[in-house]
Amino acid sequence: MLIFIPILVILAGVAIVLRRRYLAQRDENSPRVVVKGHTYSEIVESKPTAVEETKSVESVRRCCMIGAGRVGAITGIVLASRNPDVEFCIVDANDRQIDAWKSDRPPITESGLEDLVFDDECLAIEGKDADSTGAGDPSMALILTKSEPQVGRRRRLKNLSFSSDVHAAVSRSQIVFLCVEMGDSTPSFEYLDPALKLIAAASTTPKILVQRSTSPYGVVQHIQNRLKSLSHNTKNIPHTILTNPSFTLPGSGIAESLNPSRVIIGHIYTPDSRPEDIDALKALYKPFVPAERIVTMDAFSAELGAMVSKAVIAQQMVSLASVSVLSAGSEASAGAVGWMLGVEQSDDNSSFRSGRGREGVVGLGVEMQEVRRDVKCLVEMARGLRMEKVADYWCGVLRMQEGMYRRAIQGLIMELGAEVEGEKKRVALLGFEEAREMGAIVVNELRCAGLGVHVVGDDVVVKGQAMKDSFGEGVVATPGMDEAACTGCSAIVLLGTSRTHTSGWQQIAGGMKERKVLNLGRGVDTVKMKQLGFEML
Repeated sequence: MLIFIPILVILAGVAIVLRRRYLAQRDENSPRVVVKGHTYSEIVESKPTAVEETKSVESVRRCCMIGAGRVGAITGIVLASRNPDVEFCIVDANDRQIDAWKSDRPPITESGLEDLVFDDECLAIEGKDADSTGAGDPSMALILTKSEPQVGRRRRLKNLSFSSDVHAAVSRSQIVFLCVEMGDSTPSFEYLDPALKLIAAASTTPKILVQRSTSPYGVVQHIQNRLKSLSHNTKNIPHTILTNPSFTLPGSGIAESLNPSRVIIGHIYTPDSRPEDIDALKALYKPFVPAERIVTMDAFSAELGAMVSKAVIAQQMVSLASVSVLSAGSEASAGAVGWMLGVEQSDDNSSFRSGRGREGVVGLGVEMQEVRRDVKCLVEMARGLRMEKVADYWCGVLRMQEGMYRRAIQGLIMELGAEVEGEKKRVALLGFEEAREMGAIVVNELRCAGLGVHVVGDDVVVKGQAMKDSFGEGVVATPGMDEAACTGCSAIVLLGTSRTHTSGWQQIAGGMKERKVLNLGRGVDTVKMKQLGFEML
């Protein structure tokens, strides 16, 4: 009997080895497991890691971004600057927006944006050469002077274009980024419908659709279902739907897009899924993002993570703003309190700077208006899950922000008073189109105090009648950034991003009765404004 024991041990060892090989091969060939719509696999476990390479795919040659707002423009410009062999087209149905991008003055203010788009140094060198060429020839100098207004700024990115022909751009592209901006109303998927209908009509081959901008939870699944319903009786093309959320805020968009801490790609597994499409999107980031920072996960986790990350920033903003208010209303030193919290005071000592290193991220600027949409999406998600206490918590963050805006406006009203020599004082509101919801609060507070309101900005004439119906006859709307519209005003409330140049502010200063500016936005050089005689509140 003893002679059989070694034989049995050997046979048991061989059986264990063979079983391990069988299980390893079975796991390698088995499909991914889908639980409640979420994707789980060897590459996405409790801690997300970078996806291993799948089989190589044909290089992407054309991409388009639907939406020429901040997210779409920055995404297209950054990717175009790092992928010179790929054509990028930023498209929008708004002709005025596209014309602004084609001009020498971009419609948004962002640090580092113009350095990527324009080659002003090269133009300056050419200007020097032209000056030296015509130095001894008066007629040549006259010709150069006449032709000078026709010389535009030279653009760096030859592979980047802007167009209002959305249908043609989508039809030609292999990857389509959905960068449509969600409005300030209650979050829903309705804002995506026009773009999805156009994609369904323009597509003749499968495309990679990438949701990029702020959206309610479940957007990838919604896009999948909506496209199937739109193409059910026609082409029924199997598109790949991915989410690639943007984590940047105004003022830091270019810097953080060029050197992101992470790039998230979310997807939902289906039997028709093409892993190589994920690799195609990753290939656009690989020239400037290390592979370990490009992370894939299930779309639901990616959507919630992106939403919560900005909601936490919003929470930080209102928390520090409230601390600033408490410091100002007590005998405590704001500088000492900020030092204990690990933050610094802003240049005008009116608020704190964030520990995240962004200039002006704390306070009531454009950044807070951007993350407000994400907080709203989080509230709607909590209500949909019947988590009322969670929804009430984040609603408190929104109410806190609104309260801070009202407090700032009340401070301006106390500085001004309502009338001077029997005449109602007027306040110009700039940047209303960037934050209509907050703009409505500002307008109501000013009107209730008996002040006249002059709203200046893009597209305000279209909303002019609606503004009068909502706020009364004391509201005047003027399109564009016309400096003459501020003539006779006693103060300016800058709600959005200022695109007015120094010469424009000089003209505004000369036509105002009082030079008071309440800055709730960004893009203003405080030092230069004070030199022009403005009192910054």
